[in-house]
Amino acid sequence: MNIRSRKLTTAAAVLAALIGSVQFADAACTRHIYNNSNKPWTFSLGWSGPPPGPADFYGCDYNQDHDICKVMPQQTATIAFTGGVAATNMNITDSNGVRRSFDYDNTSVAAIFRGECQYVQHDGGTGAVSVNDPANGDFSIGGDNW
Repeated sequence: MNIRSRKLTTAAAVLAALIGSVQFADAACTRHIYNNSNKPWTFSLGWSGPPPGPADFYGCDYNQDHDICKVMPQQTATIAFTGGVAATNMNITDSNGVRRSFDYDNTSVAAIFRGECQYVQHDGGTGAVSVNDPANGDFSIGGDNW
């Protein structure tokens, strides 16, 4: 094997390790939906790519075909981020069918390497659902509707 072949092999190995690290770090990011209200709320990812999407839901009435998580009153659901570095949004619908959408800012590779979870972008108050509370990527529901 010549020097150029060894360099290419080494570079490929390093790249594979970095990609694996990003996916592993992202998969280790787990966040929660705290429904402290008296009504169910529905969460769905705005993901248009092929399955699997960038996250899985647990602890809720989950429709995997449509990536919809219905969180019942006084219930806590889990969001486990699984897809590498990908921007997406979270659609949140109250029991009256009113929907709001919040974008994730999860494109920072440095943040993912530090083990930080996705930050939900917002300007000012977010109404009945507090975002990034108590930590980045968490949702705390305090009211029955938007």
